[in-house]
Order: sequence, then C-alpha cells, then structure tokens
Amino acid sequence: LSYTFNQMISYSRALTDEHQLDVLASHEYYNMTDNYMEAGKSGFAFPRIYDLAMGSLNEYITSYTRDYRIESYLGQVNYNFNERYYLSASYRRDGSSRFHKDLRWGNFFSVGAAWRIVQEDFMQSVDWVNELKLRASYGQTGNDDLLNGDGESLYYPYQTVYTTGWNVGAYAGLLFGGFGNSDLKWETQVTSDIALEFGLLDRIQGTVEFFNKASKDLLFSVPLPYSAGTGSRNANVGKVRNSGVELELNVDILKGGDFEWSVGLNATHLRNKVIKLPDGQETIISGTKQWKEGHSIYDFWLRDYRGVDPDDGMPLYTFDHEKNKANTTATGAERIVDGDTLTTNYARAMYHYCGSSIPKVYGGFNTHFGWKGLTLDVVMAYQLGGKFYDSNYASLMAMNSMGGAIHVDAKKAWTNPGDQTDIPRLDAGQSNTIGAASDRWLISSNGLALRSVVLGYTLPQAWPQRIDISSARITLSGENLWFLTARKGLDPFSSYGGTLSNIYAAARTFTVGLTLTF
Repeated sequence: LSYTFNQMISYSRALTDEHQLDVLASHEYYNMTDNYMEAGKSGFAFPRIYDLAMGSLNEYITSYTRDYRIESYLGQVNYNFNERYYLSASYRRDGSSRFHKDLRWGNFFSVGAAWRIVQEDFMQSVDWVNELKLRASYGQTGNDDLLNGDGESLYYPYQTVYTTGWNVGAYAGLLFGGFGNSDLKWETQVTSDIALEFGLLDRIQGTVEFFNKASKDLLFSVPLPYSAGTGSRNANVGKVRNSGVELELNVDILKGGDFEWSVGLNATHLRNKVIKLPDGQETIISGTKQWKEGHSIYDFWLRDYRGVDPDDGMPLYTFDHEKNKANTTATGAERIVDGDTLTTNYARAMYHYCGSSIPKVYGGFNTHFGWKGLTLDVVMAYQLGGKFYDSNYASLMAMNSMGGAIHVDAKKAWTNPGDQTDIPRLDAGQSNTIGAASDRWLISSNGLALRSVVLGYTLPQAWPQRIDISSARITLSGENLWFLTARKGLDPFSSYGGTLSNIYAAARTFTVGLTLTF
C-alpha cells in the first residue's frame, strides 16, 4: 500500500513588458508499506482442493513488513528578461526514513542560466540563423536507495538487522544479519553542463552539450573480512565521475509540397572515472571488474588468455610472477613461449585491465518519410568501441561430464599435436582451466539495431466521412526487427555493464492498428 500527498502553489507575474517572474513552492509526502506473507503445506488428502487447512504437514510460514517514507519541500524561481536572458534557481529539502533521525534530511540546490543570442540586435541581420541559445546549469540531486547483493532496496540500512527462523524446538532464535550504520546520509550527485542550441536555414536543428556528473558519498556495501561476522557493511564511500559530450542533430531534407523527408541523429561519448574509494581499500573486485582510483567501474579485470599450446591443446595464460613469487614450487604448468612465461594453471594466471564495457560512442538515428497521406518512420540504435563479456558463449564452450548443448565453434577445438587454433581441447577433466573467466570471453560490443519501423496511411478525408467518421488512419509497425552484432544471438544493448546472464532476447513484435476519429 502506498500513497502520496502533494501540495503546490505557483505565482506568475509580468513585472513589466520585458521582465517575467515565476515562483513555485511545493510539498510532497510519500508513504509505502509492504506487507508480505507466504505459507506452504503438503499432504493434501483431496485432489484439486488446495486450501491450507486441507494440508496435513506445515512446510514453511514466512512474512515481513517493509516501511518507507520520504518527505520533500521544494522552492523554485524562474526569471526572464525580454525572452533573451533567463535565470533559474531551486532549493529542495528531502527527508528519508532510510537514515537515522539525526541525518535524515538532505539539502540540494540548482542554478541555471540561458542566453538567446538570436534575440540580440546584432543577430537580426543574420537571417539564416533561426535559433542560437547558450545555456548552462549546476545542480545537486540526492539518492537514498542502497541495494543488496540481489539488487533489492534496503529499507533499514542504518539499523543492525537479524534474520528469524533459527529456532530450537519451541525456543525462538535469531541470527545476526548485518551491521547497521547510523552515520549513513544522502548520496549526492552533482551535475554541471553547458550547451549550445542552434537552428539554421529553417531546416537544421541541433544541440551540442558538454556534461559532468560526479557522485559523492556513494551508498555502498563495503566488503568486510570473514572475521567480522558478515560480508559487508553499509557506508557512504568514494566518488565517481561521469563526463562527456552529447550531440543531437535533426535535418529537414525536404519539406513543403506533397513529399517530406527528415533525418535525425544523436551521439554520446561518455567517460567514467573512480575518483575515490573507501579509506584503506586500494581496489574492490566486482564480478568481472576491478574498481580502482583512476580507472572506470566499467573496466574489465580478467585473466590474460594467450591462446592454446599446439603440443597438447591446453589453454595458456600469462604467468603472474608477482602473485606467485612466494610459491616457487614447480607445478609443471609453466611453459616458456617466445621468451614469455605462460601457465596452464588458471589459479597462477595474471589478471589485467582489458578494455571497458562503455562504448566509445553510442546513440541512434531516425528518418521520416511522408507523401500525401502515407508515412514511414524508422528508428535505429548503434554503439561502437566497447567490449562485452559473453558468459552465454562461455557456458556453451564448457565441457563437463554431464554433457549438454555446445557451440558450433567447438568444431574448431584442438584435436591433434601441431594444430593451430585459439580454442583448447575438449576435455571435461580440465573444465575449470579451459572455462576459467578470462579475456578469452570478451567480444566487441559494436552493434546496430533496427528498433522500430512504422508504416502509416491516413485515408482521404472524404472516404470515412461517408459513414460519419472524421478521419481514419491505418498503421503497421514492427519492433526489434534486426540486429547486427559481433556474434549471432548476442544483444550488447541489453547491459551497460557488459555482462549478460540467461535472459530472454528482446521480443520481435508486429502490430496492426486502426485509428478512427468521430
């Protein structure tokens, strides 16, 4: 059960013919209560009668209640002078039940300004420029959402929690679940940007924007040693920065008359950088990534795969001298190839940074055709320059004693001494070594996707009017029609982090529609 109360008051006044002032004040209160209960029984005596009372054995009973409340106050002022100079400022104060009462409230502000250069006197003679505006802003927003390892929100992160159900006979028992942190406070995201908007020749519209987004006091579960009694502790730690440039361009190639044609393009280049990690921690391992100051949280950190030994078909990895200097016992796994020490033992392999899941550039483009009542709209998406860890492919290339589906690339595996291939021998006894996580499973995340196509036709107005209908339009549309990627079946658009588990591919859908106006 959830509900929201919102009150708002606004004031707008033209102070003179050139000065306009708008003021807004609002208050919002949100309350959510999640009551959950589940029970199971077995030993039902009568088929198809599954009321709990009919079961003879109690299997489990569980329930929980989650409460979440947030209250916000907002004030905003906008001013413009002669539709030429614009100023804005806002201030908000948010309180969340997820933090201790002494640190429950966070304060955030923003300021912005814009200059419509096209309104200046010196631009009046430049008739090929329809719009030219420079704008900039700086602002803060807050985040109170801390996630657990399963990606679920934590509702009481500042309180030490216990798990129930650890009973001994009739005596109820509790088990320590995790440390609380009464010093938790709002995570703050600070955003600044500067942009130029333009319109040219009554045909071209576009925006170039540079942005910088820094997140500080990150809400994060900091890993702890096993001796602490729990795997992590909630804390405000670190700082991450995202910066880049965005471009948007729309061009009316043909307009007027019966035929019209326009195209649009947008592109984003993003850089991510870890500015600060928790005190005392130089690195944090997160799946296929290693977070380190100066690197991106999207940089892959994997074993350095070097191919296949043509003599016996075993996989080769770069040997980590630093990690294994305390253990110099020969294992028979180390081999010298072209002067480099390699190993077939994945536990002695060297890890390294091997690319990022962030594309160098990503975005989309679209086009619109129109001829009389017939229209065609096409939308495509693309990304270039990133990498993707294809765990699905890795699982299909794994060998195990139980058998299972394998990828067609297994046909290229090593079979005889002297074979030159980058796919190790098929050996269920060496499945851990052959299938170990490494940069072998990285692949280009370059992709091009045909997101949607919509074909429409508006009937001549006289036709539907014969049956007292003002207008009629028929549409045929399709979504997720085509993908071009580095590996068949791979959808690099599905995960910004560059990893994928067993999920359903985007559904290809077709829709026929009829719109009537009476």
